[in-house]
Amino acid sequence: MMHALPPTDPTVVLIPKAAVTSMRGHRTRVWQLEAADRAMQPIDRALLEIDPKGVDRAPLAAALAAERGRWIEGRNSRTRYGHNAVRVLDDGVLEITWRSPTSAIVPGLDESLRRLGTTYRVAAPAETKPPRPSGALGPGYEAQLREHIERGERLAAVGLARRLYGLDTTAAVAKVDELSGRAPKRAAAT
Repeated sequence: MMHALPPTDPTVVLIPKAAVTSMRGHRTRVWQLEAADRAMQPIDRALLEIDPKGVDRAPLAAALAAERGRWIEGRNSRTRYGHNAVRVLDDGVLEITWRSPTSAIVPGLDESLRRLGTTYRVAAPAETKPPRPSGALGPGYEAQLREHIERGERLAAVGLARRLYGLDTTAAVAKVDELSGRAPKRAAAT
C-alpha cells in the first residue's frame, strides 16, 4: 500500500468481490495548527470507504500496522502528521485516502465511485467539515498549556497561550503567570 515498497512485498490484500457489501465516498476537513505560520490551516481529504462484511480484517490491520513501522530507503514510512493512506477503522471499514494535500489518485473519487457503482453498491456520500475553530483551540490545548507550565517550558507556554486565547505576547505572559501562580511583573516606574 506504500508505493515506495518493492513490488514483491506481500502487503497487497485481496478482498473478494462478493465480500464488498458497500462503499462510499467521504469528504473530511480537519484543522491543523501549522508551526510555520502559527495559524489554523484546513486539511481536506477525499476518502473511499469499503465495507467488506464477512472478511477477517485482522490480517489486513496487522499488515498495515507492520507497514507503518517499516523503514523505506533510509526514511521511516510514517508521515509528518501521522496520517496513513490506508487504514482499518474501529468498525472494520477499510478507509483509503483518495485525495489529500500531498497526493491524489486518478481518476477522482466521484468518477471512481460512478464506475464502481456499476458493480458494487455505492452508499450515499458523507461529509465531515467542521467550521474553522474560533479563538479557542479547545480543551486538549488547555491541557497541553498546563503541561508546558508544569514542566517549566515558559516560552512554549506563552506561544501556545497566544494562539489559544488570541492574545498578544504581553497578555500571554500575564496569562501564563496567572495559571502558574506567579505574581505578574509590574512595569518599572519612570
